[in-house]
Amino acid sequence: MVTVSEDDKQLLREAQSKLFRNLLPLIVILIILGLVGFLGNLLAIIFYFTKTKRTSAVMLIGCLAIADLIVCVLFIPNIVEMSVNVLYTENIPCKLAHFSGLWTIGVSCLILCTIAIDRHRKICSPFGKHIEIHHAKRIVIGIVVFVFCLAFRDFFTFDTAPVEVKVDGDSRNVTGYYCTTHDEKEYEVPVTIFSVIDFLIVLTVWGTLIICYSQIIFTLFKVIKKEKTLVENKPIGLVNIASCTDSHDLKEENQLSSIVIQDDKESKATSPEKTVPDEHSVDHDGHSDNDQLENTTKQHGKHPSTKHTNAMSAVEKNLTIMMFVVIEQATAPTE
Repeated sequence: MVTVSEDDKQLLREAQSKLFRNLLPLIVILIILGLVGFLGNLLAIIFYFTKTKRTSAVMLIGCLAIADLIVCVLFIPNIVEMSVNVLYTENIPCKLAHFSGLWTIGVSCLILCTIAIDRHRKICSPFGKHIEIHHAKRIVIGIVVFVFCLAFRDFFTFDTAPVEVKVDGDSRNVTGYYCTTHDEKEYEVPVTIFSVIDFLIVLTVWGTLIICYSQIIFTLFKVIKKEKTLVENKPIGLVNIASCTDSHDLKEENQLSSIVIQDDKESKATSPEKTVPDEHSVDHDGHSDNDQLENTTKQHGKHPSTKHTNAMSAVEKNLTIMMFVVIEQATAPTE
């Protein structure tokens, strides 16, 4: 902790008040974002861990909500830092705030990247290897440990550094303190190296998100276009035409069957003693059974056996179409 004289402290309070008024819009925005993010992520945690089926995607989204919730809570040290500004003299809160902030933000970014990869595998490679629940747990633990080790450097690189503050109405400058990285030469190389590492990680995350979601959008548009083409050209037309044609054929078959049955009943009524019709049998009008069959064929345009075969093929065609419709509905993705 750095000590400041009473005279300098009074002048620093005036400078701190002026800087606070300048930073007040940003502080208000952070407060609003923090409250909205806290409530939204809290509802997301409750929903994904209590109301949904446990899958790898649900687990990753729940862990992302937890990390974002902690990030929203850590807005408080940043707001305090901006409010105090040049009067920030505490070393440990400075180190701890920046360490925890980098840790949670890094975990959130890498989990978001993992979710993008998981969605890409599920949509663009549905028959390939996917991230299972046990894999997701190991990935999250690995991300937490990796980012913890990466963020631990803030305990060494961040500290309260002196800054010269010019006060209105006073000719001299007053030395204030704020939380920032060390500007000594021995810290210059480590700070530069870690800054490059952070930049590469951010670049990798953004590149992964752009590539994965671009391919996902392209695949979805391709599937939607293909489904529209199939719906417009094949399923609806085939089902409607087949149903109309088959219903018309079935009506004709029913009419013909009723006529044939009536003719059989009449022939049996006129000759009840015959159980097995003879090929050359003749009815009371002098017409044989073959003549009746020929007359029936001439009247209705088709032989009864042909009509019966057509009726069976029509029924089989209806059953086949119904089977394909049921399979398509069963395999269609549910929202």
